[in-house]
Amino acid sequence: MKDLRLVFSTGRASSAETATKAIEKHLAERRKDPEQFAGIRTVFTCDRTGGLELRIGVRAAWSLSYNVKSGAKWIKRRYVLGYYPALSVADARTQANALKNDIAQGIDPSQAKKEIADQRQKAIDEACTVTELFNQWICSPTMTSRKLGTDEPTRMMKKDVLPVIGKLVVKSVTPRHLASINNRVAERGNRTANILMALIRQMMGYALDQGIIEALPRFPSKLEENAPCDRVLSVPELVELFDKLPSAKLINTTELAIKIQLATACRIGELLRAKWTDVCLDAGEWVIPAENSKNGDPIKIFLSQYAQGLFKQLFDLRADAEYIVSNVTGDGAIDQKAVTKQVRDRQRGVQIAGRTKLFDTLILSGGTWTPHDLRRTAASSMQSLQINPYIIERCLNHRPDKITATYIPQDPELDMYEAWEAWGQVLAVADSAQGAELADLYEANAKQPITRRKRLTELMRQLKGNVVLLRKEA
Repeated sequence: MKDLRLVFSTGRASSAETATKAIEKHLAERRKDPEQFAGIRTVFTCDRTGGLELRIGVRAAWSLSYNVKSGAKWIKRRYVLGYYPALSVADARTQANALKNDIAQGIDPSQAKKEIADQRQKAIDEACTVTELFNQWICSPTMTSRKLGTDEPTRMMKKDVLPVIGKLVVKSVTPRHLASINNRVAERGNRTANILMALIRQMMGYALDQGIIEALPRFPSKLEENAPCDRVLSVPELVELFDKLPSAKLINTTELAIKIQLATACRIGELLRAKWTDVCLDAGEWVIPAENSKNGDPIKIFLSQYAQGLFKQLFDLRADAEYIVSNVTGDGAIDQKAVTKQVRDRQRGVQIAGRTKLFDTLILSGGTWTPHDLRRTAASSMQSLQINPYIIERCLNHRPDKITATYIPQDPELDMYEAWEAWGQVLAVADSAQGAELADLYEANAKQPITRRKRLTELMRQLKGNVVLLRKEA
Protein backbone atom coordinates (compact mmCIF):
# COMPACT_ATOMS: atom_id res chain seq x y z
CA MET A 1 0.00 0.00 0.00
CA LYS A 2 1.37 3.42 -0.99
CA ASP A 3 1.51 6.29 1.51
CA LEU A 4 0.26 9.79 0.65
CA ARG A 5 1.96 12.06 3.19
CA LEU A 6 0.41 15.40 4.21
CA VAL A 7 1.43 17.85 6.97
CA PHE A 8 -0.76 19.75 9.44
CA SER A 9 -0.10 21.86 12.55
CA THR A 10 -1.70 21.56 16.00
CA GLY A 11 0.32 24.26 17.73
CA ARG A 12 -2.68 26.45 18.65
CA ALA A 13 -6.38 25.90 19.07
CA SER A 14 -7.05 27.59 15.75
CA SER A 15 -4.45 25.33 14.15
CA ALA A 16 -6.23 22.27 15.58
CA GLU A 17 -9.47 23.49 14.02
CA THR A 18 -7.72 24.07 10.72
CA ALA A 19 -6.19 20.58 10.87
CA THR A 20 -9.62 19.07 11.58
CA LYS A 21 -11.07 20.82 8.54
CA ALA A 22 -8.21 19.54 6.39
CA ILE A 23 -8.78 15.99 7.62
CA GLU A 24 -12.54 16.16 7.07
CA LYS A 25 -12.01 17.57 3.58
CA HIS A 26 -9.69 14.70 2.71
CA LEU A 27 -12.08 12.10 4.15
CA ALA A 28 -14.88 13.55 2.03
CA GLU A 29 -12.68 13.24 -1.07
CA ARG A 30 -11.96 9.58 -0.26
CA ARG A 31 -15.66 8.84 0.19
CA LYS A 32 -16.56 10.67 -3.03
CA ASP A 33 -14.00 8.88 -5.20
CA PRO A 34 -12.85 5.66 -3.48
CA GLU A 35 -11.27 4.28 -6.67
CA GLN A 36 -8.82 7.21 -6.77
CA PHE A 37 -7.54 6.28 -3.31
CA ALA A 38 -7.64 2.49 -3.78
CA GLY A 39 -4.44 1.06 -2.35
CA ILE A 40 -3.39 4.46 -0.98
CA ARG A 41 -3.01 5.21 2.71
CA THR A 42 -2.98 8.89 3.67
CA VAL A 43 -0.60 9.86 6.48
CA PHE A 44 -1.11 13.25 8.11
CA THR A 45 2.05 14.25 9.99
CA CYS A 46 2.00 16.83 12.80
CA ASP A 47 4.77 19.43 12.46
CA ARG A 48 4.49 20.52 16.10
CA THR A 49 4.40 17.12 17.83
CA GLY A 50 7.13 14.93 16.40
CA GLY A 51 6.11 11.36 15.62
CA LEU A 52 2.35 12.03 15.78
CA GLU A 53 0.54 10.78 12.69
CA LEU A 54 -3.01 10.20 11.52
CA ARG A 55 -2.94 7.17 9.21
CA ILE A 56 -6.06 6.92 7.04
CA GLY A 57 -6.85 3.66 5.28
CA VAL A 58 -9.83 1.52 6.11
CA ARG A 59 -9.92 3.43 9.41
CA ALA A 60 -8.34 6.68 10.59
CA ALA A 61 -5.90 5.78 13.37
CA TRP A 62 -3.75 8.09 15.49
CA SER A 63 -0.28 6.73 16.17
CA LEU A 64 2.95 7.88 17.74
CA SER A 65 6.26 6.77 16.21
CA TYR A 66 9.24 6.70 18.55
CA ASN A 67 12.60 5.01 19.10
CA VAL A 68 13.62 2.90 22.11
CA LYS A 69 17.03 1.50 22.91
CA SER A 70 17.37 -2.27 23.15
CA GLY A 71 20.90 -3.18 24.09
CA ALA A 72 23.24 -1.43 21.69
CA LYS A 73 20.53 -0.92 19.09
CA TRP A 74 17.69 1.52 18.62
CA ILE A 75 14.33 0.08 17.65
CA LYS A 76 11.58 2.07 15.97
CA ARG A 77 8.05 1.46 17.28
CA ARG A 78 4.57 2.77 16.65
CA TYR A 79 1.95 3.13 19.38
CA VAL A 80 -1.74 3.45 18.47
CA LEU A 81 -3.45 6.19 20.48
CA GLY A 82 -7.00 5.76 19.18
CA TYR A 83 -9.20 6.46 16.19
CA TYR A 84 -10.44 9.62 14.58
CA PRO A 85 -12.98 11.24 15.05
CA ALA A 86 -13.51 9.64 18.48
CA LEU A 87 -10.06 11.02 19.37
CA SER A 88 -9.83 14.64 18.23
CA VAL A 89 -6.77 16.44 16.90
CA ALA A 90 -6.20 18.37 20.13
CA ASP A 91 -6.66 15.28 22.37
CA ALA A 92 -4.33 13.22 20.18
CA ARG A 93 -1.63 15.87 20.53
CA THR A 94 -2.12 15.99 24.32
CA GLN A 95 -1.80 12.19 24.62
CA ALA A 96 1.22 12.14 22.33
CA ASN A 97 3.06 14.76 24.39
CA ALA A 98 2.34 12.87 27.61
CA LEU A 99 3.69 9.65 26.10
CA LYS A 100 6.78 11.41 24.82
CA ASN A 101 7.51 12.52 28.40
CA ASP A 102 7.26 8.88 29.53
CA ILE A 103 9.54 7.78 26.69
CA ALA A 104 12.10 10.40 27.73
CA GLN A 105 12.11 8.79 31.19
CA GLY A 106 12.81 5.36 29.68
CA ILE A 107 9.24 4.04 29.73
CA ASP A 108 8.20 2.14 26.60
CA PRO A 109 4.41 2.66 26.18
CA SER A 110 4.02 -0.36 23.89
CA GLN A 111 5.70 -2.62 26.43
CA ALA A 112 3.70 -1.10 29.27
CA LYS A 113 0.49 -1.67 27.32
CA LYS A 114 1.46 -5.30 26.69
CA GLU A 115 2.26 -5.85 30.36
CA ILE A 116 -1.09 -4.40 31.40
CA ALA A 117 -2.89 -6.62 28.85
CA ASP A 118 -0.94 -9.67 30.06
CA GLN A 119 -1.80 -8.91 33.67
CA ARG A 120 -5.45 -8.46 32.78
CA GLN A 121 -5.48 -11.74 30.83
CA LYS A 122 -3.66 -13.51 33.65
CA ALA A 123 -6.29 -12.33 36.11
CA ILE A 124 -9.02 -13.58 33.77
CA ASP A 125 -7.29 -16.95 33.33
CA GLU A 126 -6.76 -17.37 37.05
CA ALA A 127 -10.45 -16.72 37.64
CA CYS A 128 -11.63 -18.89 34.70
CA THR A 129 -14.02 -21.59 35.90
CA VAL A 130 -14.46 -25.01 34.35
CA THR A 131 -17.86 -23.96 32.99
CA GLU A 132 -16.32 -20.88 31.31
CA LEU A 133 -13.54 -23.06 29.89
CA PHE A 134 -16.11 -25.55 28.57
CA ASN A 135 -18.03 -22.75 26.80
CA GLN A 136 -14.82 -21.63 25.08
CA TRP A 137 -13.65 -25.14 24.20
CA ILE A 138 -16.97 -26.42 22.81
CA CYS A 139 -17.05 -23.43 20.40
CA SER A 140 -13.42 -23.82 19.32
CA PRO A 141 -12.65 -24.84 15.71
CA THR A 142 -11.43 -28.23 16.91
CA MET A 143 -14.86 -29.06 18.28
CA THR A 144 -17.11 -27.28 15.77
CA SER A 145 -15.35 -29.11 12.92
CA ARG A 146 -16.16 -32.54 14.40
CA LYS A 147 -17.96 -34.69 11.89
CA LEU A 148 -20.43 -35.96 14.47
CA GLY A 149 -21.03 -32.51 15.93
CA THR A 150 -20.86 -31.38 19.55
CA ASP A 151 -24.27 -32.50 20.84
CA GLU A 152 -23.03 -35.68 22.51
CA PRO A 153 -19.89 -34.14 24.13
CA THR A 154 -22.10 -31.29 25.38
CA ARG A 155 -24.64 -33.72 26.83
CA MET A 156 -21.98 -35.80 28.60
CA MET A 157 -20.15 -32.80 30.05
CA LYS A 158 -23.34 -31.12 31.27
CA LYS A 159 -24.55 -34.35 32.83
CA ASP A 160 -21.46 -35.63 34.62
CA VAL A 161 -18.79 -32.90 34.77
CA LEU A 162 -20.16 -29.38 35.06
CA PRO A 163 -22.49 -30.16 37.99
CA VAL A 164 -19.48 -31.50 39.91
CA ILE A 165 -16.60 -29.13 39.07
CA GLY A 166 -18.21 -26.48 36.89
CA LYS A 167 -17.84 -23.71 39.50
CA LEU A 168 -14.21 -24.55 40.29
CA VAL A 169 -11.39 -22.42 38.91
CA VAL A 170 -9.65 -24.46 36.19
CA LYS A 171 -6.28 -24.28 37.96
CA SER A 172 -7.80 -25.79 41.10
CA VAL A 173 -8.96 -29.03 39.40
CA THR A 174 -7.06 -31.90 41.01
CA PRO A 175 -6.61 -35.62 40.25
CA ARG A 176 -9.04 -36.32 43.11
CA HIS A 177 -11.79 -34.39 41.30
CA LEU A 178 -11.17 -36.35 38.11
CA ALA A 179 -11.04 -39.68 39.92
CA SER A 180 -14.36 -38.93 41.62
CA ILE A 181 -16.04 -38.23 38.28
CA ASN A 182 -14.44 -41.30 36.71
CA ASN A 183 -15.56 -43.64 39.49
CA ARG A 184 -19.12 -42.33 39.43
CA VAL A 185 -19.49 -42.72 35.66
CA ALA A 186 -17.75 -46.11 35.64
CA GLU A 187 -20.72 -47.50 37.54
CA ARG A 188 -22.66 -47.09 34.28
CA GLY A 189 -19.89 -48.64 32.18
CA ASN A 190 -16.13 -48.44 31.78
CA ARG A 191 -16.36 -47.39 28.16
CA THR A 192 -18.55 -44.41 29.02
CA ALA A 193 -16.06 -43.36 31.71
CA ASN A 194 -13.14 -43.65 29.29
CA ILE A 195 -14.93 -41.54 26.67
CA LEU A 196 -15.73 -38.86 29.25
CA MET A 197 -12.15 -38.75 30.53
CA ALA A 198 -10.94 -38.35 26.94
CA LEU A 199 -13.27 -35.37 26.52
CA ILE A 200 -12.07 -33.76 29.76
CA ARG A 201 -8.46 -34.36 28.73
CA GLN A 202 -9.12 -32.67 25.40
CA MET A 203 -10.75 -29.70 27.13
CA MET A 204 -7.84 -29.34 29.56
CA GLY A 205 -5.44 -29.63 26.63
CA TYR A 206 -7.24 -26.66 25.08
CA ALA A 207 -6.74 -24.76 28.37
CA LEU A 208 -3.04 -25.60 28.23
CA ASP A 209 -2.75 -24.35 24.63
CA GLN A 210 -4.53 -21.11 25.57
CA GLY A 211 -2.22 -20.51 28.52
CA ILE A 212 -5.01 -20.85 31.09
CA ILE A 213 -3.09 -23.61 32.88
CA GLU A 214 0.60 -24.42 32.86
CA ALA A 215 0.33 -28.21 33.08
CA LEU A 216 -2.30 -30.92 32.75
CA PRO A 217 -3.58 -32.55 35.93
CA ARG A 218 -2.95 -36.28 36.30
CA PHE A 219 -5.84 -38.29 34.88
CA PRO A 220 -7.08 -41.68 36.13
CA SER A 221 -5.77 -44.74 34.34
CA LYS A 222 -7.87 -45.99 31.45
CA LEU A 223 -10.39 -48.57 32.59
CA GLU A 224 -10.56 -51.99 31.00
CA GLU A 225 -13.51 -52.12 28.66
CA ASN A 226 -15.76 -55.04 27.98
CA ALA A 227 -14.84 -57.43 25.20
CA PRO A 228 -16.24 -56.47 21.79
CA CYS A 229 -19.85 -57.54 21.44
CA ASP A 230 -20.49 -60.55 19.20
CA ARG A 231 -24.27 -60.70 19.50
CA VAL A 232 -25.86 -62.06 16.32
CA LEU A 233 -29.59 -62.62 16.01
CA SER A 234 -30.49 -66.05 14.65
CA VAL A 235 -33.17 -66.46 11.99
CA PRO A 236 -35.76 -67.58 14.59
CA GLU A 237 -34.89 -64.47 16.63
CA LEU A 238 -35.43 -62.28 13.57
CA VAL A 239 -38.89 -63.80 13.16
CA GLU A 240 -39.46 -63.22 16.87
CA LEU A 241 -38.32 -59.61 16.52
CA PHE A 242 -40.70 -58.92 13.65
CA ASP A 243 -43.53 -60.45 15.69
CA LYS A 244 -42.71 -58.31 18.75
CA LEU A 245 -42.17 -54.96 17.05
CA PRO A 246 -45.88 -54.04 16.78
CA SER A 247 -46.49 -54.71 20.49
CA ALA A 248 -43.49 -52.52 21.43
CA LYS A 249 -45.45 -49.48 20.20
CA LEU A 250 -42.39 -47.74 18.78
CA ILE A 251 -42.73 -44.60 16.71
CA ASN A 252 -43.55 -45.69 13.14
CA THR A 253 -40.32 -44.22 11.78
CA THR A 254 -38.29 -46.02 14.46
CA GLU A 255 -39.78 -49.42 13.59
CA LEU A 256 -39.04 -48.85 9.90
CA ALA A 257 -35.51 -47.62 10.73
CA ILE A 258 -34.79 -50.88 12.58
CA LYS A 259 -35.90 -52.94 9.59
CA ILE A 260 -33.95 -50.76 7.13
CA GLN A 261 -30.78 -51.13 9.17
CA LEU A 262 -31.24 -54.90 9.04
CA ALA A 263 -31.89 -54.87 5.30
CA THR A 264 -28.98 -52.58 4.35
CA ALA A 265 -26.40 -53.46 7.06
CA CYS A 266 -25.80 -49.72 7.52
CA ARG A 267 -24.83 -48.00 10.75
CA ILE A 268 -27.82 -46.53 12.57
CA GLY A 269 -26.21 -43.06 12.61
CA GLU A 270 -25.76 -43.15 8.83
CA LEU A 271 -29.47 -43.81 8.41
CA LEU A 272 -30.56 -41.11 10.85
CA ARG A 273 -28.43 -38.51 9.03
CA ALA A 274 -29.69 -39.53 5.58
CA LYS A 275 -31.77 -37.15 3.45
CA TRP A 276 -34.26 -37.94 0.73
CA THR A 277 -31.91 -36.31 -1.77
CA ASP A 278 -29.56 -39.26 -1.11
CA VAL A 279 -32.20 -41.79 -2.22
CA CYS A 280 -33.51 -42.70 -5.66
CA LEU A 281 -36.49 -44.99 -5.14
CA ASP A 282 -37.01 -45.56 -8.86
CA ALA A 283 -33.47 -46.88 -9.27
CA GLY A 284 -33.51 -48.60 -5.88
CA GLU A 285 -30.35 -46.84 -4.70
CA TRP A 286 -29.30 -45.04 -1.53
CA VAL A 287 -26.00 -43.18 -1.46
CA ILE A 288 -24.40 -42.56 1.93
CA PRO A 289 -22.20 -39.49 1.34
CA ALA A 290 -18.72 -39.21 2.80
CA GLU A 291 -19.79 -36.69 5.43
CA ASN A 292 -22.35 -39.17 6.82
CA SER A 293 -20.27 -42.37 6.83
CA LYS A 294 -18.15 -43.30 9.83
CA ASN A 295 -14.93 -43.83 7.89
CA GLY A 296 -15.45 -40.90 5.53
CA ASP A 297 -15.94 -43.15 2.49
CA PRO A 298 -19.16 -42.83 0.47
CA ILE A 299 -21.07 -45.97 -0.48
CA LYS A 300 -23.93 -46.75 -2.84
CA ILE A 301 -26.39 -49.23 -1.35
CA PHE A 302 -28.52 -51.17 -3.83
CA LEU A 303 -31.86 -51.60 -2.14
CA SER A 304 -33.47 -55.02 -2.21
CA GLN A 305 -37.17 -55.20 -3.02
CA TYR A 306 -37.80 -55.63 0.70
CA ALA A 307 -35.75 -52.51 1.55
CA GLN A 308 -37.40 -50.47 -1.20
CA GLY A 309 -40.78 -51.25 0.32
CA LEU A 310 -39.58 -49.95 3.70
CA PHE A 311 -38.26 -46.73 2.16
CA LYS A 312 -41.56 -46.17 0.36
CA GLN A 313 -43.42 -46.54 3.66
CA LEU A 314 -41.15 -43.90 5.20
CA PHE A 315 -41.70 -41.63 2.22
CA ASP A 316 -45.46 -41.95 2.57
CA LEU A 317 -45.19 -40.99 6.24
CA ARG A 318 -43.05 -37.87 5.71
CA ALA A 319 -42.97 -37.06 2.01
CA ASP A 320 -42.37 -33.36 2.71
CA ALA A 321 -39.52 -33.90 5.20
CA GLU A 322 -35.86 -33.30 4.38
CA TYR A 323 -34.54 -36.25 6.36
CA ILE A 324 -35.53 -39.86 5.81
CA VAL A 325 -36.10 -40.38 9.52
CA SER A 326 -37.16 -36.92 10.66
CA ASN A 327 -38.07 -35.58 14.08
CA VAL A 328 -41.64 -35.31 15.37
CA THR A 329 -42.29 -31.97 13.68
CA GLY A 330 -40.68 -33.11 10.44
CA ASP A 331 -38.43 -30.03 10.18
CA GLY A 332 -35.12 -31.64 11.12
CA ALA A 333 -33.17 -34.83 11.79
CA ILE A 334 -34.05 -37.13 14.64
CA ASP A 335 -31.66 -37.28 17.60
CA GLN A 336 -28.79 -39.68 16.88
CA LYS A 337 -29.49 -41.62 20.09
CA ALA A 338 -33.27 -41.75 19.72
CA VAL A 339 -33.57 -45.21 18.14
CA THR A 340 -31.01 -46.76 20.49
CA LYS A 341 -32.78 -45.28 23.52
CA GLN A 342 -36.19 -46.50 22.42
CA VAL A 343 -34.83 -50.01 21.85
CA ARG A 344 -32.98 -50.03 25.19
CA ASP A 345 -36.01 -48.77 27.13
CA ARG A 346 -37.99 -51.78 25.91
CA GLN A 347 -35.32 -54.21 27.13
CA ARG A 348 -34.57 -52.88 30.62
CA GLY A 349 -36.61 -55.61 32.29
CA VAL A 350 -37.72 -53.22 35.05
CA GLN A 351 -39.96 -50.16 35.12
CA ILE A 352 -38.15 -46.82 35.41
CA ALA A 353 -39.97 -43.60 36.27
CA GLY A 354 -40.62 -41.44 33.25
CA ARG A 355 -39.89 -44.27 30.81
CA THR A 356 -42.16 -46.55 28.80
CA LYS A 357 -44.13 -49.22 30.65
CA LEU A 358 -43.31 -51.66 27.84
CA PHE A 359 -39.93 -52.33 29.43
CA ASP A 360 -39.50 -55.94 28.23
CA THR A 361 -41.34 -56.13 24.92
CA LEU A 362 -38.21 -56.35 22.74
CA ILE A 363 -36.21 -58.85 24.80
CA LEU A 364 -35.66 -61.86 22.54
CA SER A 365 -35.13 -65.51 23.36
CA GLY A 366 -31.39 -65.01 22.90
CA GLY A 367 -31.31 -62.01 25.22
CA THR A 368 -31.08 -58.25 24.73
CA TRP A 369 -29.74 -56.61 21.58
CA THR A 370 -28.73 -53.20 20.22
CA PRO A 371 -29.24 -51.58 16.82
CA HIS A 372 -25.57 -52.19 15.98
CA ASP A 373 -26.13 -55.93 16.54
CA LEU A 374 -28.48 -55.80 13.54
CA ARG A 375 -25.59 -54.71 11.31
CA ARG A 376 -23.52 -57.63 12.59
CA THR A 377 -26.49 -59.96 12.09
CA ALA A 378 -26.82 -58.87 8.45
CA ALA A 379 -23.15 -59.56 7.79
CA SER A 380 -23.20 -62.96 9.51
CA SER A 381 -26.37 -63.98 7.69
CA MET A 382 -24.89 -62.97 4.33
CA GLN A 383 -22.07 -65.39 5.06
CA SER A 384 -24.67 -68.12 5.66
CA LEU A 385 -26.01 -67.27 2.21
CA GLN A 386 -22.59 -68.23 0.80
CA ILE A 387 -21.71 -64.63 -0.11
CA ASN A 388 -18.00 -63.92 -0.53
CA PRO A 389 -16.52 -62.33 2.63
CA TYR A 390 -14.92 -59.58 0.51
CA ILE A 391 -18.36 -58.67 -0.87
CA ILE A 392 -19.76 -58.59 2.67
CA GLU A 393 -16.96 -56.24 3.73
CA ARG A 394 -17.79 -53.92 0.85
CA CYS A 395 -21.49 -54.00 1.75
CA LEU A 396 -20.46 -52.94 5.26
CA ASN A 397 -18.36 -50.12 3.73
CA HIS A 398 -15.22 -51.43 5.42
CA ARG A 399 -12.01 -50.29 3.79
CA PRO A 400 -10.13 -53.11 2.08
CA ASP A 401 -6.50 -53.74 3.02
CA LYS A 402 -3.81 -52.00 0.99
CA ILE A 403 -3.06 -54.91 -1.34
CA THR A 404 -6.74 -55.61 -2.06
CA ALA A 405 -7.41 -51.92 -2.68
CA THR A 406 -4.49 -51.83 -5.13
CA TYR A 407 -5.54 -54.82 -7.22
CA ILE A 408 -9.34 -54.47 -6.87
CA PRO A 409 -9.87 -50.71 -6.86
CA GLN A 410 -13.50 -50.77 -8.04
CA ASP A 411 -16.48 -51.87 -5.99
CA PRO A 412 -18.03 -55.11 -7.34
CA GLU A 413 -21.45 -53.48 -7.62
CA LEU A 414 -23.29 -56.41 -9.19
CA ASP A 415 -22.09 -58.79 -6.48
CA MET A 416 -23.05 -56.26 -3.81
CA TYR A 417 -26.52 -55.88 -5.32
CA GLU A 418 -27.00 -59.66 -5.35
CA ALA A 419 -25.85 -59.86 -1.71
CA TRP A 420 -28.37 -57.25 -0.54
CA GLU A 421 -31.13 -58.82 -2.63
CA ALA A 422 -30.47 -62.34 -1.31
CA TRP A 423 -30.50 -61.07 2.27
CA GLY A 424 -33.63 -59.03 1.54
CA GLN A 425 -35.44 -62.18 0.42
CA VAL A 426 -34.68 -63.83 3.78
CA LEU A 427 -36.00 -60.80 5.67
CA ALA A 428 -39.09 -60.63 3.46
CA VAL A 429 -39.96 -64.22 4.43
CA ALA A 430 -39.09 -63.66 8.12
CA ASP A 431 -41.29 -60.54 8.15
CA SER A 432 -44.29 -62.39 6.68
CA ALA A 433 -46.77 -65.14 7.51
CA GLN A 434 -44.11 -67.67 6.45
CA GLY A 435 -41.77 -66.44 9.19
CA ALA A 436 -42.81 -69.13 11.68
CA GLU A 437 -42.29 -71.84 9.06
CA LEU A 438 -38.79 -70.48 8.31
CA ALA A 439 -37.96 -70.41 12.03
CA ASP A 440 -39.11 -74.02 12.50
CA LEU A 441 -37.11 -75.13 9.47
CA TYR A 442 -34.02 -73.33 10.75
CA GLU A 443 -34.26 -74.82 14.25
CA ALA A 444 -34.83 -78.33 12.90
CA ASN A 445 -31.83 -77.95 10.64
CA ALA A 446 -29.64 -76.76 13.55
CA LYS A 447 -30.31 -80.07 15.34
CA GLN A 448 -29.01 -82.10 12.39
CA PRO A 449 -25.49 -83.56 12.41
CA ILE A 450 -22.99 -81.34 10.68
CA THR A 451 -22.82 -83.70 7.71
CA ARG A 452 -26.57 -83.30 7.09
CA ARG A 453 -26.91 -79.64 8.00
CA LYS A 454 -27.96 -77.22 5.27
CA ARG A 455 -27.00 -73.64 4.61
CA LEU A 456 -29.50 -70.81 4.81
CA THR A 457 -29.55 -70.66 1.02
CA GLU A 458 -30.76 -74.26 0.86
CA LEU A 459 -33.36 -73.65 3.55
CA MET A 460 -34.75 -70.75 1.55
CA ARG A 461 -34.98 -72.95 -1.55
CA GLN A 462 -36.66 -75.67 0.44
CA LEU A 463 -39.17 -73.21 1.87
CA LYS A 464 -40.04 -72.04 -1.62
CA GLY A 465 -40.56 -75.64 -2.73
CA ASN A 466 -37.53 -75.60 -4.98
CA VAL A 467 -35.20 -77.93 -3.18
CA VAL A 468 -31.73 -78.21 -4.68
CA LEU A 469 -29.44 -80.39 -2.59
CA LEU A 470 -25.85 -79.24 -2.76
CA ARG A 471 -24.53 -82.43 -1.23
CA LYS A 472 -25.74 -85.97 -1.06
CA GLU A 473 -27.35 -86.98 2.16
CA ALA A 474 -25.96 -90.04 3.85
